[in-house]
Amino acid sequence: MPRSGLTGYIIDNGKPLLVHDIREQGTFEQIAVTLGEEVRSWIGVPLLSQNRVIGVLSVQDFAPNAFNESDLQFLSALANQLAIAVEKAKLFHEREQRIAELGVINRISTITSATLDTAEMVREVYLCLKEFLALDAFFIRIYRSDRDAVVATFEVDERFEDLDLGEYALTPGSLTEAVIRGRKPLRFKNLGEEYETAGLSPIFFGGNRPTASWIGVPLLIGEGKVVGIISVQSYTPNLYGEREQSFLTTVAGQIALGVKNAHLLAQAQEQVEQLRLLNRVSLVAAATLDCNAFIRKSSMPWRWLRASARHGWCSTNGKRA
Repeated sequence: MPRSGLTGYIIDNGKPLLVHDIREQGTFEQIAVTLGEEVRSWIGVPLLSQNRVIGVLSVQDFAPNAFNESDLQFLSALANQLAIAVEKAKLFHEREQRIAELGVINRISTITSATLDTAEMVREVYLCLKEFLALDAFFIRIYRSDRDAVVATFEVDERFEDLDLGEYALTPGSLTEAVIRGRKPLRFKNLGEEYETAGLSPIFFGGNRPTASWIGVPLLIGEGKVVGIISVQSYTPNLYGEREQSFLTTVAGQIALGVKNAHLLAQAQEQVEQLRLLNRVSLVAAATLDCNAFIRKSSMPWRWLRASARHGWCSTNGKRA
């Protein structure tokens, strides 16, 4: 809502205003609004809800002295009814929005519970979120605190989509590092104008269009163990607020549980493979007295086991993703 002119005066003061002739009342002449012709008479009434201005009802006339106190009283009564109607509409919209949010959260909970394939899970989460949130870019990064590194990344930007299973150290000053180290969300209304003030150095991916609105939320387990980060972004500034951040925080909690369960499965699979390896080595040792043959037969599965256990991302078909 613009806070200028006579409308801004009503918003700032929260009281009705009747101007018989703007030209003769110098106080308001400088802030008057023209409608192609000079407005002489002006009357405005605030829409109040719980002593808070939520709007302004105003009428104007090109002739002076067009309105009187009776008109002011009538508009005040009308403004009260309009304020009630506006608040009811707002509450209804918030209710519908909350129902929609809970529906998305339930869908994501189902996704994270239905699969232990982390790569599949994060992509399904993205597809679910893009139907609900206004987003142009998105990423989820999985973090291993025991290695202090990102071990997998899923990124989307316009026609760009990439799943990277490489292991990377956190980049000092990056948004990802700030969220993971700080264990709390970050939100920017216009990233290009704010990141330097925040002392950060974003790492851009995908296309060449600069991100404006940005939210990043840590994937937290329990009292603060970070297992990754989720971020939604838009080229449009001022798009995300407290509501979107709170919603994404709830989503992040669901994803964190899914990542934890996938990691536990990966550990269990690794333990099974270790037992198989030990059993194979035992059988080889019992079957030969040739040391060179023993080393050749037992070293290959050990190398495979170490490579397959590196990321801890798993799929239900027994392969690492």
